Amino acid sequence: MFLLRPGLVVPTEDLIDAVWEDRPPATARTQLQICVSRLRQRFAALGLPTVTIVTDPAGYGIRIEPGDLDAEVFANGVEAARRNAEAGRLIEACQNYRDALALWRGPVLAGIPARSVRRRAQALDEQRLAALEDCVDIELRLRRAPELVDELTEAVEREPLRERLRGQLMLALSAVGRHADALAVYRNGRRIYAEELGIEPGAALQELHQRILAGDLALSSPESRVAAPVRALPRAISDFTGRQQTVARLVREVEEGSRVQLVDGMAGSGKPEPGN
Repeated sequence: MFLLRPGLVVPTEDLIDAVWEDRPPATARTQLQICVSRLRQRFAALGLPTVTIVTDPAGYGIRIEPGDLDAEVFANGVEAARRNAEAGRLIEACQNYRDALALWRGPVLAGIPARSVRRRAQALDEQRLAALEDCVDIELRLRRAPELVDELTEAVEREPLRERLRGQLMLALSAVGRHADALAVYRNGRRIYAEELGIEPGAALQELHQRILAGDLALSSPESRVAAPVRALPRAISDFTGRQQTVARLVREVEEGSRVQLVDGMAGSGKPEPGN
């Protein structure tokens, strides 16, 4: 609980809930104090002077040095990957992602069933999956599909409801010529979504399925394998003016023919008019 909230005070009530959940004993606060005291002694015995448990009227917290927590190192690696990706340094971005993902050994805090721990652990697991998907998007663009098929197959088996992963597996299989297998991945996903959620696959997955059925050769293009990210401006802002740099970039990309460009926004928001 301390390490899931590094640098913050964890309320005593939260700690009691994590340890005993719905059945705390009458002596819970006293037992909690004893546990904290023993934990301090354990840290000292292990020679960890930089790890400090602090006491606050509201509860307890932990102080650790920068870089001591895997979750922090992971987050920093993901941020570096995203910066490199935005700058077009795709190989460096992939390496950042892979280094960050290599910190994981399995589900976060596996074997600890406490509800409050599981909620926070699930949030970290979600961050890992999002980083994996972002990394795979780039690796598909770099024509690394053959290296991804096995990893994506296992990932989809573990996360069968995650449409983005399923679509990436379909793209990887199609890129290596396994179109029938890609279609089978879609059919299996459609069955699972119907049985588990009572819904059809999302529009993006359905479109990908149709492209594979039609033998769309553009799927073999590194630029068209993965949908470009959507860059959206906040709709609540009413005073954007002077979009010269954005318009110039938009015109340049259209002239280069790299991908379809869509400009969307409410009336009067400053969208460039056709021909301008």
